[in-house]
Amino acid sequence: PVSKAVRLTQGDGVKTTILLELDISGQEVVYQPGDAFDILCPNRESEVEALLLRLDLEMQKNYAVQVSLLKNNKKKAAKVPLHIPMNSSLLFVLTWCLEIRSAPKKVFVRALAECTHNASERRRLLELCSKEGSADYNCFIRDSDVCVLDLLLAFPSCRPPLSLMI
Repeated sequence: PVSKAVRLTQGDGVKTTILLELDISGQEVVYQPGDAFDILCPNRESEVEALLLRLDLEMQKNYAVQVSLLKNNKKKAAKVPLHIPMNSSLLFVLTWCLEIRSAPKKVFVRALAECTHNASERRRLLELCSKEGSADYNCFIRDSDVCVLDLLLAFPSCRPPLSLMI
């Protein structure tokens, strides 16, 4: 359990930094100075359900997800993501394995544009990820804490495949 939490950054910081102290007394944890460990927090159930609904995958949420590389993949160092366990349910993957709350990167916004059928929505997404649209990207996405679900709701004709989300 968390025994102490202190916000280290000021209110105007770009990213929030929080010092967490964990009480591991009574736990048999073997570690050395300098070791690192992860804290995995699940995505909110309501957000995962909303994302499943928006992607039209709510009926498949308990299906096993198989992640593999395309046979015609041309990337030199392409590999299957290790953070997604084989045969996990879609619900598990969206809850525990993917970061759905962070602001989408420009390259992801560009990929979303390719899945957008409405011309004006597609044009707006392309503007947001362009060099000229950096100020708009910062204002509309990064500074506003917009996540992928927010973006999908703002652009209803955007229909990305699950593979893009992973």
